[in-house]
Amino acid sequence: MSSLNPCRAAETTTGECPNVACENGVIRWQRELKQEPMPKHVALIMDGNGRWAKNRGIAVQDGHKSGCINLKYLAYSCSNLGIKMLTTYAFSTENWNRSNMEVAFLMTTFEEFIQSLVEDLMARHDIRFSAIGEKSRLPESLQSVISRAEEMTRSNKGLHFVMAVSYSGRNDIVEAAKNIATKVEGGMLETSEIDEAMLQQELMTNVGQFPNPDLLIRTSGELRLSNFLLWQLANSQFYFADKLFPDFGEEDLLEALASYQSRASAGFESDWK
Repeated sequence: MSSLNPCRAAETTTGECPNVACENGVIRWQRELKQEPMPKHVALIMDGNGRWAKNRGIAVQDGHKSGCINLKYLAYSCSNLGIKMLTTYAFSTENWNRSNMEVAFLMTTFEEFIQSLVEDLMARHDIRFSAIGEKSRLPESLQSVISRAEEMTRSNKGLHFVMAVSYSGRNDIVEAAKNIATKVEGGMLETSEIDEAMLQQELMTNVGQFPNPDLLIRTSGELRLSNFLLWQLANSQFYFADKLFPDFGEEDLLEALASYQSRASAGFESDWK
């Protein structure tokens, strides 16, 4: 298992040097981590970019940029660890209520991030990209970048990186129910045939082989789901980290995975795939 320095995001954005404590922490958690049981699907709520920037007296935009840089490194780590699917909560439907300036900045940042991800990681590391959410609400330029990235990486066999943009867990369920109702109205389906498996097939996460996360990680100390993957997380393990997302490095990811493994080994591994 090769190491990715968890301080590199901070190094890139602030000019600070990586420290030995971070490197030693990564090595320590690598030793504790087992090959199995490894979660096949990790969901990630990336919370705290704005607070991270505020604490440093810099613009919120810089916090979002640092978060994107960190996410790219974490995606590489997940790929390197053999995790099959990573679903990240980038922008909720509630986030449309933010200021027009911040929303516009985030849309541009997402475009740049996806393009960078394709160039730096997806081609070289066989990573597949998908986006879920109400994509029709996104700027046309972002929709185009998403479509191009999905098409370019469709045949890749490594980590499946899923970005939830303009996503709502409740709306995901509502739209799935509407799709099933349309099939009933069209005579393609009987009401008696509807079951959980059928509804799950209509959910947005059905783009991947493992639609239900084994592990949810949320940063910044918040202890809530914030309308993310409400159906899919029914039997997932949760891991809440106090660190703000730009500070959540590879050492923290390995610690979260070790926590998952300790609980899974005790008989609490998700049985709802």
